[in-house]
Amino acid sequence: KKLVDDCHHFRLEEPNFSLASSISKDIESCAQIWAFYEEFQQEFQEMANEDWITFRTKTYLFEEFLMNWHDRLRKVEEHSVMTVKLQSEVDKYKIVIPILKYVRGEHLSPDHWLDLFRLLGLPRGTSLEKLLFGDLLRVADTIVAKAADLKDLNSRAQGEVTIREALRELDLWGVGAVFTLIDYEDSQ
Repeated sequence: KKLVDDCHHFRLEEPNFSLASSISKDIESCAQIWAFYEEFQQEFQEMANEDWITFRTKTYLFEEFLMNWHDRLRKVEEHSVMTVKLQSEVDKYKIVIPILKYVRGEHLSPDHWLDLFRLLGLPRGTSLEKLLFGDLLRVADTIVAKAADLKDLNSRAQGEVTIREALRELDLWGVGAVFTLIDYEDSQ
């Protein structure tokens, strides 16, 4: 605009900016595509940075997030490489949602958690206290692939919890149980 104004001021012919305007439009469309991706990533990272202990009861928020993005991506008129990439990510995580219940771990003991970390291929030294939701999302493919093993681990842990509760009840009963003993008399 300044160059055009200067050209008018000096009564010169306006230069041809068709290439610059086409590049400008291209940059704007590229910026919109990346802004779309950035918005997805920002929302995604907010959830991924939550610690698993507190977020495991709020997985419905992640499901809502995926459903909202699924709807938004369906409504896009012109699909680009980025919308296709985002749709594939959304689809990948939608598959994981029902299996996350096996990773919640309400019934898991510390030993079971170690088994779970080993099963999912999480790095050595990972602990439940430091586990983030994002750590589980990074191994989403493994979670899907090992769903049967996770279900088995969960069932085993649930069984052990039931046994522990029964033993605790037995201990409580044993502490309070009183037996009345009578000396044996031979009645012939």
